[in-house]
Amino acid sequence: MDLVQLQRILSTYDERVVKVFVSHIPELGLRKIDDCVLEYMLKMLEGQTSSESYLPEEIIEETMKLYFREFDVFSDCEEKLNKSTAAICQQMLKEGITKKPSEESSRLASAVNIGRQYEESLKRATMIKSVGKVTTANTNEDWTWETKRSAAKDMRKKRKEDEKKAMLAEEYEEFLRKRGISNTAAVTKIHHKGEGTSYSTDIRCEAIHIQLGKQVLLDDTDLVLLTGHKYGLIGRNGAGKTTLLRALAERELEGVSPFMQILHVEQEIVAGAETPLEVLLATDVERAQLLREEQELLKQNDTEANARLNEVYARLDAIDAHSAEARAATILHGLSFTQDMMTSPTKQLSGGWRMRVALARALFVEPDVLLLDEPTNHLDLFAVLWLEQFLRDWQKTLIVVSHSRTFLNNVCSEIIHLVGHHLHYYNGNYDQFEITRFRYNANRAKMAQSRIKALERMEMVADVVTDPQFAFTFPDAEPVSGSFIEMVDCEFGYKPGVSLFKDVNMGIDESSRIVLVGANGVGKSTFMNVCTGALEPRSGTVVRNKKIRVAHFAQHNMESLTPQLSSLEFLRSKFPHMEDQQLRAHLGSMGLSGERALQPIYTLSGGQKSRLVLAWITFQKPHLLLLDEPTNHLDIDTVNALIEALLAYNGGLLVISHDEYFITSLCDDIFVCEDNTVKKFDGDFAEYRKHVMKMMK
Repeated sequence: MDLVQLQRILSTYDERVVKVFVSHIPELGLRKIDDCVLEYMLKMLEGQTSSESYLPEEIIEETMKLYFREFDVFSDCEEKLNKSTAAICQQMLKEGITKKPSEESSRLASAVNIGRQYEESLKRATMIKSVGKVTTANTNEDWTWETKRSAAKDMRKKRKEDEKKAMLAEEYEEFLRKRGISNTAAVTKIHHKGEGTSYSTDIRCEAIHIQLGKQVLLDDTDLVLLTGHKYGLIGRNGAGKTTLLRALAERELEGVSPFMQILHVEQEIVAGAETPLEVLLATDVERAQLLREEQELLKQNDTEANARLNEVYARLDAIDAHSAEARAATILHGLSFTQDMMTSPTKQLSGGWRMRVALARALFVEPDVLLLDEPTNHLDLFAVLWLEQFLRDWQKTLIVVSHSRTFLNNVCSEIIHLVGHHLHYYNGNYDQFEITRFRYNANRAKMAQSRIKALERMEMVADVVTDPQFAFTFPDAEPVSGSFIEMVDCEFGYKPGVSLFKDVNMGIDESSRIVLVGANGVGKSTFMNVCTGALEPRSGTVVRNKKIRVAHFAQHNMESLTPQLSSLEFLRSKFPHMEDQQLRAHLGSMGLSGERALQPIYTLSGGQKSRLVLAWITFQKPHLLLLDEPTNHLDIDTVNALIEALLAYNGGLLVISHDEYFITSLCDDIFVCEDNTVKKFDGDFAEYRKHVMKMMK
């Protein structure tokens, strides 16, 4: 658990309870505990503050011990574990936090004849012993046969719900197993003898049918991929783009050569002791074997060994083995890895950086077919610009799923549109696809012509076609006067003497439309956490308006979703006192209506999960939205819908993004995180892009 997530959890519980709890637990041990378990323990301790929910201290202690042992909080030191759990309960009692129920004697409302009770109990026991089986009588006046039937009905309903949950859990396990097939396969760089390959790398799959559970995604449609072509795969969230890529990578489609190498970059690499550079070089198995053989042959000194050594050198030259390390380093550097990061164990990298290693590995291997699913999600603008150039020079077959029209325009030569369970093919990049699609739409001829002219002038304008199914609606908050957040001479850093940013002066109010840009690792997300109060500056002042509600869309929000629950069930767990009708209406305003609100979260696409998170954080009508890469996982039309909703939103907005179209359409001010500070950029995003390209040279 990271520090921000830990502080977020601790801030939601009784301050007195949290203070006692953390004072007896080592910080490193505290961060080992699973977030759900930590919340459970804090709720249990919080229950001690009321006599109605009080539990004996021995139960509290034993429960905490159980979880502390499971997560090795005290590094197997049983003495410390026992002392700490006892100390937590004792301190809560001593400080009056724990409220025990009253132990005073109670006067009975009516007299009870204890002797007669004993006689009746003895009589009942004798009857049971002699008869063996006694029919139970209903002696409870409130327990009518109607309530009994109702209870039986509830029991049957619960049994069905339990069976459904068990079935969903089984389906989810199968989903995870199936998803992992292509990701656990070994990745190997293949060197072909001579020019080209001995097999065709074209793909022709006819009459494809793919469904996920009961949902049909593709039906009776053809997939045609020609060698060396670069395709942009577009379509609405949930249409089946990622599922199609998985099916292709896992050889589930007929018509794919078994000799063809297909790589799908979907999940981060497994963290370990290997460095990113070693991960890339480890894929070149032939090079490693030849280098080992070279060392063995050099130890020998005979004619046969020398002859073989010449063959080894010839093959090493043929596969360009001596430049392999330099090529691997160039790719990693292009994706913004520093020299230190290249040579550090991958277990020290975050999930986003390990995802970059997976991308770098695929680029280094150069498979026959490369499948990239939202490759820009974990990249900063520096890395996106480098990747665009690298893929423009790519000689093999490429399929890219991306929400960034700029990236699709700069990389792809053809567009595949997945709509209505079918694949439709268009020549040209994304803008040319729009021109072609609308040129033949007679019903929208005038709109199409204005769109064509706009695209030819390379202007950023909204899409001609809007789909009401994906129209967002952010609830407006009541007006609040004054500034929302004021920063004065703020400085923050994690390590003593090292600042992520300093001398920051900035104000945010209801009219703010600010985008925060900069390279990965410079502190953009940290800056946002300082804005929310999850982190406090080491020096300077942050004044937060106590009257406002703040909604924070962060990358870890997606990880907080419970996969087996439906969207409605998830919102219900967050807002238990709200009516289902209100929750469903709000989900509908985020494009999650009808059956989609009732299907398990794990069956939703990345974009649909993003919309669920937006529904979660905006339910309480925030005055200020803090959005960290909100367009990740969204399709292009949904990005447009999000832009329209944010333009209509009456609150303040602070966004972290590298999506050029999103930023240009929405934001008034650009603030740049670089050189250990956060300052306003004097210019628009096009000028900032030129600034970045100049820095890259």
